[in-house]
Amino acid sequence: MLARLPTEVRTRLLAAIPKAAAEEIVGILAFPPGTAGNLMDANVALFTSTTSVSSALERIRQLSDRRISDLVVTDQEGAFEGVVRLQELVGADPQQQLAELKRPRVVSVQPMSPREAGVA
Repeated sequence: MLARLPTEVRTRLLAAIPKAAAEEIVGILAFPPGTAGNLMDANVALFTSTTSVSSALERIRQLSDRRISDLVVTDQEGAFEGVVRLQELVGADPQQQLAELKRPRVVSVQPMSPREAGVA
């Protein structure tokens, strides 16, 4: 909807919100309508594989303004390693590390793919 507004109105509205949120919205608007990138949430919380379940849950509590269903797990350099579903995290031993819970395979969609590819 924001993309359909005249540039001057859009600029004024974006100036009225926190800078980080405005930058995220501008990033999303860079993708053409109808693409997966236009639907993506670029604001992803990353967790290292050595993070304990209890530490991950504490951090999620601090991120209460975000909707989190999966935790993206990375190595120490930030390279993707897998995903932990929030439901699995909640039921896990607090001392376990995310490395023990992660699932390496995920479905991915390129940002310029048709949006139907991301919701199929």
